[in-house]
Amino acid sequence: MSAITKNSLTFTVNWLSDTSLSVVVTSSLGDLDFDELTNIDWPSDAEISKLVGRKVVAFDGGDSIAETIYFAKVGSL
Repeated sequence: MSAITKNSLTFTVNWLSDTSLSVVVTSSLGDLDFDELTNIDWPSDAEISKLVGRKVVAFDGGDSIAETIYFAKVGSL
């Protein structure tokens, strides 16, 4: 599991398969409400790519507003 921390937010990466991953945001300050979640500055595709060592592209929101699904290309950067 890998993560990026920006201010009080942590973006945690979990691989779902060889070509897809989930990024979930949490806050060290407690639960995030809907307004906070809709105004988050998510890491760029390049930041996530660097973290996981593969080129990724944001695809869609996940099961909640606190999650984004990315697709990864096969091979490394």
